[in-house]
Amino acid sequence: MTDLTATVERPPRLPRRWTGTRILGHGLVAFWVVIALALVIWLYNAFDLDLVERYGPKYWSGLKVTLGLVLLSVLCGAILSVPVALARLRGKGVWSALAYGYVYFFRGTPLIAQVFLIYYGLGQ
Repeated sequence: MTDLTATVERPPRLPRRWTGTRILGHGLVAFWVVIALALVIWLYNAFDLDLVERYGPKYWSGLKVTLGLVLLSVLCGAILSVPVALARLRGKGVWSALAYGYVYFFRGTPLIAQVFLIYYGLGQ
């Protein structure tokens, strides 16, 4: 019987040298950790329960509206995406051209322009 099934052990890893880039990276990580801790301490000291009691319900109401709009837009996008994708996959024709124009418009315009167009345009 041959000894081909014997396991070969890996050689030990060589210790990595402390290059200038490595030292700079560790220094930057330490800097951001100190900044994060300072931010947490500042937020803890600046916390005001009166402001939370006063404005908390308004923030909660706004959060519910925002989450409702996100859910509605995801559902509308999911419902609309299937027919548009099928029209694009069909190949040539009127429906494919319309789907291409729809996708081209929404991918080619900035999101903020679309929001203004829908918000101010549909409100008229």
